Amino acid sequence: MKTNIKHLNLTINNYHGNTEIVKEEIAKDSEKMKLLVETLRNIALDKFFEDEEILIPDECEKFGFVQGSYKLPDFLYFIADMLEE
Repeated sequence: MKTNIKHLNLTINNYHGNTEIVKEEIAKDSEKMKLLVETLRNIALDKFFEDEEILIPDECEKFGFVQGSYKLPDFLYFIADMLEE
């Protein structure tokens, strides 16, 4: 799981070498990411969204998304998987 480097550098600079506090901050970020991933997966499994679709327009290719229409649950699960990597 990736940690936001900018946030990490700011955290390290603010705590002047107190490694325990830095480790706690990284753990908090990690927990937030786990919560986000779990939430996206839970929403993806909700029957309410099972027939919903998301349309990704052509100009989103610059952000790494291929133009097309996708099932919302599949898309949310895909995003969760990417965040977990």
